[in-house]
Amino acid sequence: MDYQEVMQYIEKTKKIGMKLGLDKPRRLMELLGNPQDSLSFVHIAGTNGKGSTAAFLTEILIRSGYKTGLYTSPFLYEFNERIRINGKNISDEALGRVMQRVKQAADQMEAQGEEYPTEFEVVTAAAFCYFAEEKCDLVVLEVGMGGRFDATNIIKAPLLSIITSISLDHTQYLGNTIEEIAFEKCGIVKEGGRTLVSCRQDPKALAVIECVAKERKNCLTVCRAEDLSDCLSTEEGNQFLFQSVPYRTAQRGDYQIDNAATAITAAQILKEIGWQISASAICEGIANAKWAGRLETLSEHPLVIVDGAHNPDGMRAFVRAVQNMYSGRKKVCLVAMLKDKDCAACLFELAKAVQTVVFTTVDNPRAAQAEELAGFAAGLFDKMEICAGNDTALAKAVQLAGKEGVVFAVGSLYFIHAVREGLDKRKSGIENH
Repeated sequence: MDYQEVMQYIEKTKKIGMKLGLDKPRRLMELLGNPQDSLSFVHIAGTNGKGSTAAFLTEILIRSGYKTGLYTSPFLYEFNERIRINGKNISDEALGRVMQRVKQAADQMEAQGEEYPTEFEVVTAAAFCYFAEEKCDLVVLEVGMGGRFDATNIIKAPLLSIITSISLDHTQYLGNTIEEIAFEKCGIVKEGGRTLVSCRQDPKALAVIECVAKERKNCLTVCRAEDLSDCLSTEEGNQFLFQSVPYRTAQRGDYQIDNAATAITAAQILKEIGWQISASAICEGIANAKWAGRLETLSEHPLVIVDGAHNPDGMRAFVRAVQNMYSGRKKVCLVAMLKDKDCAACLFELAKAVQTVVFTTVDNPRAAQAEELAGFAAGLFDKMEICAGNDTALAKAVQLAGKEGVVFAVGSLYFIHAVREGLDKRKSGIENH
């Protein structure tokens, strides 16, 4: 399969929808020879911070000399970024090769009267095949949604399980309370697993995590607030002490301090169980890790920053960062969201930092319409605009911000690619003009 054929195949599987459960992915991997059984994993679940924590830990492992796979979702700019080894995206050729194998196995399931795998299941299968083919030393594996019935959870007991920040999201699938969602996330914690790491949590979530760890005989390590001190967050990144050791991150936003501390703790535990990880590799990994779509600057002139905040907890973290780092500048938010998110709660949080918003509609079947978002926002903002197209909305936001202002694009990870494309078109238009 070439790249175009892979994308066409992925579009076909998208029509099946999203169905949680392990029977199909287990059957699919069985037909592929269970390549995942030859790999060692760090498995990461959580509501917010999964990708950033994975990026920090992956960079530490790479700098420790390990061939490290990274599996994440969704992609922001190109599909291949979901499957990486040592920071390099899977090539089109390799993607086509492994996806062809997966398609043959999935077609065999269908021919035998079994239900066809979903998009996430076939992509996860392709990642497992590629990582095994390339003989990765360790794979950092991010859960797609939930944990207990997520396709990634067909792996045997990982070296380490990590639970990042838990809050309300995907409630239609995972439950309506913090406790219910925490239980679903803790589905990645397995009997026979050695260690579970958790970031600082809501007490209700932590109680569930502690209970599951005890039941499944995992040693739980929780990152403690008292281990963090001298925290400073600026437009250049973060500086902090963790267990009295100084660290810095290029990743901006004070929420990245918790993600970094979680990754540091995970690295320390891997070292304790025999992996060769030095203190300098940890420091360098934390300092150099990059994760797109989190307070990421896409343009300096005009200043446009994207952030994937898409649930109330994520929006609160975004608002806190904006208030700390951009307090003296005019701020305009370009907003697009999915309709299955808690749009009203997110906009309520956003109004604490921004008073000018431009609403548009992200190109996604699950998109909330711009007019619908404006309805949720009634009375929250001083100025609201509704724009039919993403490029038009970007132009309006830039105009409202002026030369000295800053445009933030928030509300959905799926929106970030459209914003970058819009900026590329603006730049091309200016150059051609």
